Amino acid sequence: MGLDALVYCNCVETGRLTKPHPFPDKLFINEEGCPSIPEDPDDANDSTKFLAHLNWILSSPCEHICLRAVHHRLSKLALVRAIRAELSQMPVLFPTILEKVIYSGSHCGDYLTLEDVLRVKTELVPLSQFQCRDPEMEPFIKDFSIQMAELVERALALRKPIVF
Repeated sequence: MGLDALVYCNCVETGRLTKPHPFPDKLFINEEGCPSIPEDPDDANDSTKFLAHLNWILSSPCEHICLRAVHHRLSKLALVRAIRAELSQMPVLFPTILEKVIYSGSHCGDYLTLEDVLRVKTELVPLSQFQCRDPEMEPFIKDFSIQMAELVERALALRKPIVF
């Protein structure tokens, strides 16, 4: 187990698909920034349509793998806990990171809104300069900082949430 984060591309919105969606009239962008189709419990073919949609995503219908502009494995569960322990020394500097990113080492199905992403952006400078109590944690904090910076940059450029 561990923590992954991603930002979906905007190829659907900008018309940069290389493979058309099987149900273009049903396609919409959900709150996570991911192309989706609505559920229709009255439609006997709903599960078939969903599988076709899922296969379309998995087929990478644009230049990005599975419609992901950026995807990072932030860390394994134990390492997320260790990063959290280090950053918890200075909670005033990292409120959003501590409360919404590394509050758990294995959360999924949630996301940072663009407002949250802007708050994380303000936390990136102190994160990049953070001095660990445990020197062995330095490279892990540095990698985490670099990954978060890339996620934030891409999320803001595309105006998309960061999804876990």
